Amino acid sequence: NDIESRTSAAAEQAAAPYYRLSDATLRCLLGMETERLKYLLQEFIAKEKGTRAPFAITAVERNLRYACAGIELDLQIDRVDRLEDGSSLIIDYKTGASKGLFTRQGEIVELQPVVYSCAWPDSVGGLVLINVDRRVISYRGASKSRQWDRPEMEDWPERLNGWQQLVHSAMHSIAKGDLRVNLSLATDKSRPLALLSRVEEIRRGY
Repeated sequence: NDIESRTSAAAEQAAAPYYRLSDATLRCLLGMETERLKYLLQEFIAKEKGTRAPFAITAVERNLRYACAGIELDLQIDRVDRLEDGSSLIIDYKTGASKGLFTRQGEIVELQPVVYSCAWPDSVGGLVLINVDRRVISYRGASKSRQWDRPEMEDWPERLNGWQQLVHSAMHSIAKGDLRVNLSLATDKSRPLALLSRVEEIRRGY
């Protein structure tokens, strides 16, 4: 059908550049990877069609500039959907290990989509991380009407405003010269500047 032909074409197009200098072994591996990509694309489309309320994609890889406290950020939003009520759903794709928007206690841990919401010119009705693993596609986020991985969030406007205030506060602190090490990050996440970081010394009180 049309979906199968389009996903096949997209997967083959993505793999095509790597065939140019490949040997027989690499071509075999590329063939398996192409089949895996076809499967993931078809699974993703099936999830989008079967588990989501009606929506329309309004932006893909949209570039935006966000300014706060004299600091300017050049951003690129992976995708924005228009929801039934006219508000925007900001989507950020993640690969590898699944990431969540919140801790188990409901505290925000992934500020990247929140920063996008600060820059987006229209009303934001939700933030979602779409995790694409080797075999699994999962949704983690929240919106005015539902959450993808926990009970509904009825106080959405207040929650979103609170998260945006965290972004504003952080940018104001940076503008004032506050560049302290974030002790909540493990050492392996402080790459590629790990050699310059004193996170372990500070954590241990040296």
